[in-house]
Amino acid sequence: MRYPDRVKTTQDLTALQWRECYATPGTSGSFLKATQGSGTATVYYKASTFDRVNGFFGHECVNELVAARLMDILGVPHARYSLVHARVRVEGIEYETWVNASPSYRHSAETKQAFSQFYDQFALRGESPLALCDRMGWSAPVRQMLLVDYLIINQDRHGANVEVLHLKDGRKRLAPVFDCGNSFVFSCYDVEEAIRAFDPLVDAVGTNFIGSKRLVDNLVHVSPGVVNSLRPEHRPRLFAGLDGVLPDYHLEKMWDILWKRWCVYAGV
Repeated sequence: MRYPDRVKTTQDLTALQWRECYATPGTSGSFLKATQGSGTATVYYKASTFDRVNGFFGHECVNELVAARLMDILGVPHARYSLVHARVRVEGIEYETWVNASPSYRHSAETKQAFSQFYDQFALRGESPLALCDRMGWSAPVRQMLLVDYLIINQDRHGANVEVLHLKDGRKRLAPVFDCGNSFVFSCYDVEEAIRAFDPLVDAVGTNFIGSKRLVDNLVHVSPGVVNSLRPEHRPRLFAGLDGVLPDYHLEKMWDILWKRWCVYAGV
């Protein structure tokens, strides 16, 4: 069966120039990113964890796809992601790996700004980042983001992983949710025992710029009905086509995380 957001046939991306990005605390390597095209036609590529000894490892790219599918179900605006099997070249060495491909979410003539910079520029004295979002009319999308990050245990929502998009006429909008790879059991890498033992309701602490750094504390800001409901019958849609990409026990743990954390939020 074909899945439009998963490209299994190996693509030749060896012509892309990959740049190294700093790893988030808790990761043992770095991430490689590349771009293709320009302007609103830009496609952004991102690989999972990489180091020069082990090559590519981890599963952040799969996490990104599952998070995007989850947000489709919940009705949360987000960047579009495809999971692509590809040949890439890094420092003259070729690798086969899974990467994410994501088209630009900016409209023509829009410029982007990290939310942390926007906050420094526009916040009133004593105003919190969440209160600034409320004043700008972004209450719903920000609270949807806080909920999604809780559900997937995203620990990488720092001030540059939320963006404000500006038009020349002064209008502003919050960018759709993006960069959800450091989530689920990313810190376990490919260690089966660690994945199986991972607590789905772990009291995780992230890099959140908006709200509390403890993910569970942000639920106090998220009222019922801010998103569509997650239901058990959504499970096949979340993991369609990922057999052979991750082992069954790993996919099972991802669902266990989502469902148990959803039940906490929904009071089931």
